[in-house]
Amino acid sequence: MIRLATKKTQFKNRYFIFVALKDIVEANKRAAIWDFDTSGDETFGNMRLSANGKEPATHSACSTKANPEMKSGINDILSTSKFAGFYSERDGWTWETASKDIKLALIQTEIL
Repeated sequence: MIRLATKKTQFKNRYFIFVALKDIVEANKRAAIWDFDTSGDETFGNMRLSANGKEPATHSACSTKANPEMKSGINDILSTSKFAGFYSERDGWTWETASKDIKLALIQTEIL
């Protein structure tokens, strides 16, 4: 497998990527190409989202920094995968505006 990032990578942009839970296994396999800190296995799954911000979750998301080479790999993967949404900070998107655009809200988990 070709890795597009290392811990020394100079990141140039941030992306917000959303995926339906039914596609999470495939999404995590593909994320291994660009996500060096989780090896891709856990890129999606921790952030749980739904239309109303309550369970049951329907989607997951990640926020990842990328360099130009990683962006190319991400774009290649996106063209062949079932990602629900892909937003670039460089294009003016924030986590808040991307979530609102895709009509998903983060499910808040109560910590006891």
